[in-house]
Amino acid sequence: MAPLLDQLGAVRAGGRTRLGDALTEHARSSLAPGVAVIISDLIEPVARIEAGLRALLARGLDARVVQVLANNEISPDIEGDVELLDVEEPSPATAKRLTAERATHRRYGQNLTRFLDERVALCRRLQVPYVRLAGTGTSDVQLLQQLRSAGFLA
Repeated sequence: MAPLLDQLGAVRAGGRTRLGDALTEHARSSLAPGVAVIISDLIEPVARIEAGLRALLARGLDARVVQVLANNEISPDIEGDVELLDVEEPSPATAKRLTAERATHRRYGQNLTRFLDERVALCRRLQVPYVRLAGTGTSDVQLLQQLRSAGFLA
């Protein structure tokens, strides 16, 4: 398991990915049944994720989803007037200006809960094992415990 964690630790995110399309393409190119572990923030419309997962399942792949979120995605540390940029497509045209007040944080929390619930419900409906890993600084032991409790490891 340690070599796998080391290899995953060396991977760096970059650029824009259309997860649903990538899963569908992987299903098309897969020559034999096997396990497909999807590690993503799942920030994509749930319908696209569903199409990709269905393609994997139809191809006989045993799909498993690991949703990874950073602490600042769960509980953003922003106050006052801010400008938000999409890190995958930064441009002044997509920038959003807002004033972060208590009500803004409450709405963000409500939207985040709905976003997470949709992805959990999708995985349940498709009978795809799902685990959410949140925050930074998670130890290898904690990570293994979370994966074990979610049925990813024996």
